[in-house]
Amino acid sequence: MSNLMKSYLKNSTSYLKSAFGKFHRIFKTTSICDYKSKAESLNFLYCTDIFNKETEMNPNPHFLTKQFRNIGAIFSTILFCFCCTIEAKEKGVYYNLTEALQHPTDVRVLDLGPPEGGNQLTTLPKEIGNLQNLQTLNLNSNQFTTLPEEIGNLQKLQKLDLSHNQLTTLPEEIGNLQNLQTLDLEGNQLATLPEEIGNLQNLQTLDLEGNQLTTLPKEIGKLQKLQWLDLGGNQLTTLPKEVGKLQNLIMLDLHGNQLTTLPKEIGKLQNLKMLDLHGNQLMTLPKEIGKLQNLKELNLVGNPSLRSQKEKIQKLLPNVTIIFD
Repeated sequence: MSNLMKSYLKNSTSYLKSAFGKFHRIFKTTSICDYKSKAESLNFLYCTDIFNKETEMNPNPHFLTKQFRNIGAIFSTILFCFCCTIEAKEKGVYYNLTEALQHPTDVRVLDLGPPEGGNQLTTLPKEIGNLQNLQTLNLNSNQFTTLPEEIGNLQKLQKLDLSHNQLTTLPEEIGNLQNLQTLDLEGNQLATLPEEIGNLQNLQTLDLEGNQLTTLPKEIGKLQKLQWLDLGGNQLTTLPKEVGKLQNLIMLDLHGNQLTTLPKEIGKLQNLKMLDLHGNQLMTLPKEIGKLQNLKELNLVGNPSLRSQKEKIQKLLPNVTIIFD
């Protein structure tokens, strides 16, 4: 390889990085069967850039033809390897509902969230329940108001993202998802939760921020593996005492509700590290809150009645960073 060729390849690193960045974005929403045609198109576009660059470096036609052929071959090889990598990585990943339903046993990940700007899906067919090997289902930023009961058939599902839809209820079959670890329901219109939510024995993350919840079912206390619970931006006035059974809870976000009191059982959350209560109407805090030995941060901003109790609260939690205003 000539020194000029080596020099060019060295200087073309930025071109390669740029190309691969675009390449990944192009392939993100592409099925495996389209890889080859898109790779060929990208190869042509990239080699066109190389040709223009080489023309500036050396106008000799014979030199250009030879060098261009070499670079084109190299880039084609790189693209082929990259295609193989993506094919292996993306196996079982689908971005199209129709295609997924045509290969029900192959689907591991179904991503129907927005690549850019959002989708317009309003209903989910009952055939979704046929995806027996599905592990991740992303339905965020659509316009779903309900879910089919067949969603409860997804026994291997580990992550379910339903954020930013228009859900008003959840089917009781949601409780059949025994392997579910993450459930994201942020930004919906849920006023209640089915008691079957307590059957999600492996749930670790539950995001309910920005709904219209006024109460929580006592079954919430059955979520023994729950570590992260976000209830911010709802309309809760009280919490069930069963919340104290969430022994593995690390983060509890209750900001922007209408809480006036907390149950004394809050003091049983021995692993809790962060408690956000800002923007409520708390009149006082139970003395049991002082039992939260692992608590690191407590946000009390926007609870006017607690300002006069500042010293008392600080004595209860001497090692905690407390934000009053």
